[in-house]
Amino acid sequence: MNKSPSYERKNCRLCNSNNLTKVLILKATPIGDAYRKKTRSYMDFFELSLNRCNECSFVQLSHIISSDLLYRKCIYRTSVSFGLPHHFKILADSIIKQRIITKNSKILEIGCNDATFLNFLKSKGCKVLGVDPALGLVKSINSDIDIIRKNFDHKLSKYILLKYSQFDLVVANNVIANIDNLNDLFKGIELLIKDDGFFLMETFSLYGVINNNLIDNIYHEHLSYFTIKELSNFVSKFNLKLFDAKHLKVKGGSIRCIFKKTLKDIMVNQTTSKSIKEENKSILNSKYLFKQIIKKNTYNKTKLKEFLDLKKKTNKQIAGYGASVGTTTLLYYYGVQEYFEYFFDDNIKKHNLYAPGTNIKVLSSNQLLKLMPDYVVIFAWRYSEIIIKKNGKYIDKGGKFITPLPNFKII
Repeated sequence: MNKSPSYERKNCRLCNSNNLTKVLILKATPIGDAYRKKTRSYMDFFELSLNRCNECSFVQLSHIISSDLLYRKCIYRTSVSFGLPHHFKILADSIIKQRIITKNSKILEIGCNDATFLNFLKSKGCKVLGVDPALGLVKSINSDIDIIRKNFDHKLSKYILLKYSQFDLVVANNVIANIDNLNDLFKGIELLIKDDGFFLMETFSLYGVINNNLIDNIYHEHLSYFTIKELSNFVSKFNLKLFDAKHLKVKGGSIRCIFKKTLKDIMVNQTTSKSIKEENKSILNSKYLFKQIIKKNTYNKTKLKEFLDLKKKTNKQIAGYGASVGTTTLLYYYGVQEYFEYFFDDNIKKHNLYAPGTNIKVLSSNQLLKLMPDYVVIFAWRYSEIIIKKNGKYIDKGGKFITPLPNFKII
């Protein structure tokens, strides 16, 4: 295992080829979720670029930061993320309806965060276990849910097998793209799933990044940019066959894939076939698509900076809304750190902290009406409708919102 805090990966994560081409170079940033108690406290900056494998077309981050550095002090919480608790509640109902699980099923969740999804599953009568390395967040809402406070790998799967035996379902939502050694990971997953059991995962997708201009979904935690077909081909060597797949709107553009552990061939359903065709039609892995992304964001950046420059010159007060890991990518890639004194955010864990490498203080969203900035840039732009609806009084009093993505817009 590489013990350096950061290193450049020179081979493809899926096919091991060394034939890689750099297709997108963003600005180097600190760790995106490293919000600090002190303004402009010293932070390391790490390269942020995407490579494309010329053998299998897989798109992946060029530089890897150690997982301990990224996640041990993680303060992201599923339960306070716009729309996610409701999304996972519906997912729990859906997999019961699909007969993926029953009320007596035994379920393991990798990267369970604050156990939001596990609590929904437990309420259905399932026996649940979580794994998550974030020491500050693994205390679940329901304290009798067991959570193993480590990174999941093949070695840990052997320990889990001895202590808990196998599972009917293994879940990994919004975490597979964050793991470097996928071969080791899926060896562990295969070991822990019963024959004819299932593996369910959700992840942001390359399809979403390209179609919806999710440039702020590119950050150091996100190592892999999957398509359904690439995932299906890769995991088949672990006796996992694609059972169901679909594109989702959650997080701006994601995919959900369900695999069954079996030696038998599985005929995919119409939804899955349609989703794969949509990806193929978009020519996802064409290197020219990244040139289009660069062109589009150069335009967005120019429009936003021109607007912010003009308003600063007329002494207008400008704030941001949404202090996320993706906000860090956008701040540095667009080069707009110096325009903001503070951000508003709903996550109490981030209040009174400073955005990575800046003097931008994070305040409670409850202070929006009190401070009444002239303009608020919604960095959490995927949830702009929710944010605007929640803060209607701000608009009534003359405030204006701006969305930087997928296109620059004044509301």
